[in-house]
Amino acid sequence: MTAIIFIFLFIASILFAAAFTIRKRRLEKKHKNLLDIIEHEIPKVEEAFTEVSTFYNYNHYITESERLYLEEKYSDLLSSVKKALPSTEFSTHPSKEKVERFNKALTGSIDFKKINNSEFIRKQLSENSSYFDTVLPYPLDAQQREAIVSLEDNVLVISSAGSGKTMTTVGKVRYLIDVQKVDPKNILLITFTRKASESLSERLGEKDLKCRTFHKLALDIISEVTGKKPTITGSDFSAQVYHELFDNDPSFHQAIVDYILHSRYTMKSQFEYSSMQEYIEDRQKYGRQAYFKDMDGKPVFCKSDEESMICDFLGSRGVSFRYEEKYQYDMADSEHRQYCPDFSIYFTGDDGQSKRIYLEHFAVNEQGKCPKWFTEEEQLKYKEGIAWKRSIHQEKGTILIETTSAGFQRNDVFTTLAKQLTDLGVVFNPTNSTGLSRELAKQEENILNTLTAFLFLLKSQGASPDEVRKQADKKDRPMLDNIVFPFISAYNDIEGKKEEIDFTDAIIEATRLCNNGHRPDYDYILVDEFQDISKDRYRFLQSLRRQSPLTKLFCVGDDWQSIYRFAGSDMALFKQFEKYFGFTKKCLMETTYRFGEPAIERSSNFILKNPEQASKQVHSFRQDASTNLDFIPTYGPSDIARTIMEIADSIPPNKEILLIGRYSFDVRILEGTSLSVSRNNDGVYVKYGSRRMNFMTVHQSKGLECDYVIMLNCNGGSMGFPSDIADSPILKYVLSEPDSYSFSEERRVFYVGITRAKRHTWVLYDESKPSPFVGEFISLPEKQQEDTRSRITKSELCPKCHCGRIIVLRKGTAINGNPYSFQVCSNEKYGCDYHETVFVNLNSRRRPIGYKK
Repeated sequence: MTAIIFIFLFIASILFAAAFTIRKRRLEKKHKNLLDIIEHEIPKVEEAFTEVSTFYNYNHYITESERLYLEEKYSDLLSSVKKALPSTEFSTHPSKEKVERFNKALTGSIDFKKINNSEFIRKQLSENSSYFDTVLPYPLDAQQREAIVSLEDNVLVISSAGSGKTMTTVGKVRYLIDVQKVDPKNILLITFTRKASESLSERLGEKDLKCRTFHKLALDIISEVTGKKPTITGSDFSAQVYHELFDNDPSFHQAIVDYILHSRYTMKSQFEYSSMQEYIEDRQKYGRQAYFKDMDGKPVFCKSDEESMICDFLGSRGVSFRYEEKYQYDMADSEHRQYCPDFSIYFTGDDGQSKRIYLEHFAVNEQGKCPKWFTEEEQLKYKEGIAWKRSIHQEKGTILIETTSAGFQRNDVFTTLAKQLTDLGVVFNPTNSTGLSRELAKQEENILNTLTAFLFLLKSQGASPDEVRKQADKKDRPMLDNIVFPFISAYNDIEGKKEEIDFTDAIIEATRLCNNGHRPDYDYILVDEFQDISKDRYRFLQSLRRQSPLTKLFCVGDDWQSIYRFAGSDMALFKQFEKYFGFTKKCLMETTYRFGEPAIERSSNFILKNPEQASKQVHSFRQDASTNLDFIPTYGPSDIARTIMEIADSIPPNKEILLIGRYSFDVRILEGTSLSVSRNNDGVYVKYGSRRMNFMTVHQSKGLECDYVIMLNCNGGSMGFPSDIADSPILKYVLSEPDSYSFSEERRVFYVGITRAKRHTWVLYDESKPSPFVGEFISLPEKQQEDTRSRITKSELCPKCHCGRIIVLRKGTAINGNPYSFQVCSNEKYGCDYHETVFVNLNSRRRPIGYKK
């Protein structure tokens, strides 16, 4: 036992000695390594610290690209230094403090950068306080000053209406030149309009500073590289292409007519309603009259939107028809009224004889089911009615063609109907009615804007019509295939034949040249009105930037005023700025120098209904600044003119009044009234006595201000405010991120309109059809209806739609001598098909509604 213990202790001592030796050697090696690091790496740190110090100091704003550059360049050195820092060998080293600062600057570079830049901004604001008080005609406010001295790689200034966007841009340029000593020739200032470019150049007065529009800059680059200046299409080129197609391509012409007619219908599909009551109430709200009259010139009041669209389809193609005309054979009996098919269509056959065919529209979907608010019994009865109608036509030998709700859901209802009619010998003769021509003229502005926006956005995305076609929903295919793509094809063909390019083409070509090495060299690029940026301009900007050191980008814009989607602007580039451009410092400018309360709060609440808009706390530069915003109902052209005159009479003669409309034709409503409308090269004017009031569209008025503003045509409808066509959903296929909020673009347009006035804005709207936007500001009186549930007694209430009144249509006496009454619903005209024959029990005290002995 003793021997075993002895052996164990002997082995243990040997192992201990070996472990001690190994540990000693390791410590000696570690010590040597630390000495090597201290000997070889510390001198490198000295050199690195000199470079790092040029970035990390309170007289320099360190950018994110600089931080990442230092972090990457010295990552290996930093890793070695970290090993030496905790060692005793380093504790007395003379460079210890410098190395620790080097480690701190790079290890916590994000926080260190924040501290450094905050102190830089504080010093700049303090040392240049007098400069910022006097560099512009008025002292810059605190938010403007911070934006100006922020020198990050990317700075996005989110401004407000009247907050001095352009002057802040001027202040930034002056600061770069005067304080930061940047050579003016190394600064590029980009604007969206030539007028803004000329104005900024004049204000800055720097001949070496390049101030250009995106388009002018692109043309300059192309001309410089190729030695040939391209020919640009005229401003009316899109309109020329549109009219060329509209006048010479019958299928395009008809597609436009159909689109305009279809845009009148804003109700949901009847299959989307959960109850008949909800459906009928919407029918009452949106109306039921079709656009086209029947062959006798009588207005047609259909019982569903789908029937109204069929009516307009027939009318727009010159088909003679009557709605719910009695069937040519007598089918009435003691329990049934005479059969009246939905449409009776008349045409002349090959034999020269007048012929009549019938069209029934059935509210059944692909599965043969009726809307979900039909009861099981009603479903059965409706299907029995379909079978009965089919059997009647078969028995009598009359021709019946059918349409269904399923056809509307598939978007092939009119293609199928057209084939059925032409196969039967019906000849289409598209109408050129004066009324429709007027409607086409009114809609042209919106349609052109939509087509042009789609074209420019498509080019900006670098996509093709075939790519869009593959992802398009069925419901959007008719618009794309029959209108949008033919327009794009014609546009490109005519452009090619003329050997011209548009401005989007020019920007795309200039971008290609810059990416291939023909890039001008700039230290700073500043962009005014950045909310109007498009995808092609974004790529152009990126191609203009030098990568090392990175050209700095300063952008000013107001996403609440982004209203140029028809020119290709893409809001996603503003909302997700950092995603596209990289690390960004965002600054706010929330002080408005234009208007005051209560207009500020009311307009801000309105625009922020869309949660996708940037949140801002807009306030006036003066607490006592006052701007009123009032809404006035009107009752036709004469009343609008009278209202404008009354407003004008209340305003001093030396104060300017600006009239604003959503569309250029809005001013026409004043023609023929007591006000006179005149046009010249300077614009459109409305004259009242000695007062001359300028008229502009909202888009023309953007960037302007006036003491008093009167807005016209703030009504509901496809040509009202918001415009159903201007906010076309087809643009979602070519936007980086489609707006998810309803009428988002139109909401921004309305916001721009109500924020032009310094003192007072009046919004005029049609009392009978106010814009839904108006309803967000004021409580609109409920539409007075003859038959509302609150006025109908329980015994009178229609048992089917639950919102109509039972009406006795006729009375009679049965064979057995019992009186009876035939009852229908007051909402029959809106689609409620309740009808019932009620026999009177003469022995009962209770009598049915409407019965008199």
